[in-house]
Amino acid sequence: MKTKINFFLSIAGLLSSFLLNAQLYVQGSIPNWNYDDALVVSEDFVTGKMDTWGSVSPNGEVQLVLEYDFMTILKEKAEAAKKDAPQGWSLSFKTVADTFGSNSSYFPGDFVYENGDAVVAGVPDLIVGSEAKKEKYGMLYMANSPEMAKWLYNYQMGSINPGYYIQYFFVEKDASVKGQVSILTGTNSGEEFDSVTQIDLKLEEGWNIIKREIAEVFTANDGSTYPSKTIISQEKVLPADVQWIVLADN
Repeated sequence: MKTKINFFLSIAGLLSSFLLNAQLYVQGSIPNWNYDDALVVSEDFVTGKMDTWGSVSPNGEVQLVLEYDFMTILKEKAEAAKKDAPQGWSLSFKTVADTFGSNSSYFPGDFVYENGDAVVAGVPDLIVGSEAKKEKYGMLYMANSPEMAKWLYNYQMGSINPGYYIQYFFVEKDASVKGQVSILTGTNSGEEFDSVTQIDLKLEEGWNIIKREIAEVFTANDGSTYPSKTIISQEKVLPADVQWIVLADN
């Protein structure tokens, strides 16, 4: 469940990533950080416990640590959870086809795959907070604008303008998916429009940067806007204009 706190903060520029000891380090800087040490965490969907993904220093430096044996760790957790689970309980992992293409409830349609059965797992929803103070400051997003982050925070409900957000996905082996789907979508005012999603990914074994761009929007008669063209692509590095945004109710 999402924790809502009266706090809003944009994390700007100075972003980089590098490899060290089989880990991917993603770094950034928060220019107006007004807190002490903080952690970047997520709730483990298997155990319900908090996993640590990184930290924020007192001077606002952010560092995320993405493990290159992430899939092995995830499967080990699943096996451990299975031992204590009720009889008949099972856990399955999503594939590239499940996440980005024909098998996905979001993208029913025809796509061309290479290794569409490759297992994939993404970085979950991230929370910034203080372990010492038992306080959560907000949810962490990588997006081109606070508006996009707020749209994500509100479960992609409400009007939105063109923009993008970034996600990290780990893939167990090289894979690719390419295709397009058009879905007839209704508005709150009773209008209909075609919502098009284009996917073109050449995923590499390990961590991948996925960019989900709302390239075009449909404007309804009541002035509300909806994504009408979404492009899902891959980035080698984080876009230069990406902002890391910590968002909670205000």
